[in-house]
Amino acid sequence: MKKNYLILPLLTISLGACSYFNPEQTDPVDPPVVEEGHLDDLIHESLSKSKTVFSEFFKYENKIEIELTFSEQVMYKLQDYGSDSKLDKNDMYHPCTAKFTINGVSNTYYEVGARIRGNTSRVTDFFQNGKFVEGKIAHFKLSFSQTFDSKEDNDYYVIPWEDSLKREDRKDRKFGGMKKIDLKWNRNFDNTFTKEIYTLDAFRQEKIMAQNSNLVNLTVKVGNESRTMVYEALEAVDKRLLKRYDSDDNSGDLYKCLYTNLGKATLKDYSNNKLGIERPGYRPVYGLKTNEETSDMSVFKTFVDHVKVTNTSGEDFYNDISNYMDVDYFLKFSALCWVFGLPDDFRNNYNNYYIYFRSDNKAIFLPYDNDRCLGIRNNWNIDLKNAKYDHELAYGANERNDSPLVRRFLSDISKNTNPVHQESLTKFHDYCVEYANKYLVKEKFNEFTSKFFYAPSKDITKAGEDNDTFEVYATAKLATL
Repeated sequence: MKKNYLILPLLTISLGACSYFNPEQTDPVDPPVVEEGHLDDLIHESLSKSKTVFSEFFKYENKIEIELTFSEQVMYKLQDYGSDSKLDKNDMYHPCTAKFTINGVSNTYYEVGARIRGNTSRVTDFFQNGKFVEGKIAHFKLSFSQTFDSKEDNDYYVIPWEDSLKREDRKDRKFGGMKKIDLKWNRNFDNTFTKEIYTLDAFRQEKIMAQNSNLVNLTVKVGNESRTMVYEALEAVDKRLLKRYDSDDNSGDLYKCLYTNLGKATLKDYSNNKLGIERPGYRPVYGLKTNEETSDMSVFKTFVDHVKVTNTSGEDFYNDISNYMDVDYFLKFSALCWVFGLPDDFRNNYNNYYIYFRSDNKAIFLPYDNDRCLGIRNNWNIDLKNAKYDHELAYGANERNDSPLVRRFLSDISKNTNPVHQESLTKFHDYCVEYANKYLVKEKFNEFTSKFFYAPSKDITKAGEDNDTFEVYATAKLATL
């Protein structure tokens, strides 16, 4: 059987029946045989230490380089399928060659899946007429386990796998134990490049599940054209992240909670198709990300049914919801969100968080997409540095707070129509004071930022002039204590 390969950058895809590609192009030859997945051994030998790729990739002091090479035809497809007019194809992955280098030690992966990521930040016209467009930059998501063997995976690039074992190996292929990685450019013009990474680091220090992230030097190549700049690389929120925190407790349901065209992630209800499994053209408010084939989502429904109860005392609500949620975990999570001033989170815009149900069926919250933190307000001037504990208002949504959990545990009693649990509110305040004094320290942040191999870029423009410095934000926030 004839095999079709993506040979980059010198050759492009030949698929015969696909009229999109040049029909006169000669068939590509087989790619060179490259041993994949041995970066662990190379790093071990290079550093004379027993370190994993994962820990080295997210070690701030390390020099991390990523090179993504696309054919020109694939690049145009990637942009076309990522556009708002192709919602049914937004999540389709496109083949590229990915080279990862950690402190000079490299490994190349062929046929890695890549797609454009982002919601309001999605950019799909950054490469036009054979050139990268000035001022147009995109976020990417990489998937190492794409088999490209069906039109559902990719409707123009299909590989006929002759060896089923090799196909299974591909389905299980990982980089540093990760099947996916997110790559984000500095779209909000954080002059330090590190505020989101510092925020995620703080969550992890306080034993809140959160992504690891690091600064990397990303090069995107298309033919003879290339663009290189510093990106933030983040591990995906998936079962592999859960397993790292607890290898014995990672079988529960994980939900991604977003503000979509179907509504807000207030946890007030799951009606009108808000709860489900994401598919082409359908993006639920509460999207199940694990156990998609086995879960009936009843644990989530039961949780929300108890969250939305309003006709009980604060004490009764606490006693009841404690059976379905780790309340102390929630209070710590919420306090960190307050300290770092997140306007696009579950409290302020009913958006950008995950809920995981542990083996005891209790819900815990995970942060997500925190690139607006510590006074970063570029193009969305929501200023939270002076915001006090009172969660009467949802600042991002510019309305009276509509989250039952916020009103029960985080709101000023005198302004609340739902009875508040005073003990939890007091504990939330105490966590806010503790974390603010621990993390809103200029010297601590400067020391953290100085660790990174990649210094802040010098091409930060005035587009970020509305952003506060760390010191300005921290000083104002601490004053509210």
